[in-house]
Amino acid sequence: MAAKRALEMKFAGGLVKHLGLQMYSGAVPAIAELIANAYDADAPDVEVVIPFGKAISDDLTIEVRDSGHGMTFDEINDAYLVLGRDRRRAGDYSPAGRKVMGRKGLGKLAGFGIANVMEIWTVRDEHLTAFRMDYDAITRNGEAGFVEPYRPQILHDRPLEERDPIQHGTCVRLFRLQLKRAIPEDGFHESMVRRFAVLSDTFRVGAPMLVTPQSRNC
Repeated sequence: MAAKRALEMKFAGGLVKHLGLQMYSGAVPAIAELIANAYDADAPDVEVVIPFGKAISDDLTIEVRDSGHGMTFDEINDAYLVLGRDRRRAGDYSPAGRKVMGRKGLGKLAGFGIANVMEIWTVRDEHLTAFRMDYDAITRNGEAGFVEPYRPQILHDRPLEERDPIQHGTCVRLFRLQLKRAIPEDGFHESMVRRFAVLSDTFRVGAPMLVTPQSRNC
């Protein structure tokens, strides 16, 4: 099935380069935006897995996993991969009645503020869609000002199986981290508390955990 369908993102010039790096530079703003996306997906829980205190290297990853409603293949193509989509036109509230946090349709670039590769795994209606996006490939022709279609690498497009590492919601994995320093645990917690203190009791952000490169869940 994966060979019959394609995902496509279209962008102009250095949009991804400038917005991804300038708007979401640093672990706190980048990860906070991914958490906000989970909130807008009506997730009751979101878990963040971060290698606190570890020197940045190619084998470290960051994960943001939520228990929201996930996305279908068509929703990824028609909404998630559309840069600058006006969230207000889709409604100010989520299906469950939450006042949505996303507005400018740029949150999907957040991961590129701190990583070169993003994987998105998502389940909707017992169907798994997983794909990988590469920052270098997306921005290769950005300096020339071209409008380039970008087709993410599809990892899975098939019915969900019991052995799959994600059974519901969405998991975003960040690879090839571009941070200059290790992420401090205390400072990160304090910043997240300030950003999400206004959220209701129906949304819980799990305590980030120190993980090893072998802890791969999706």
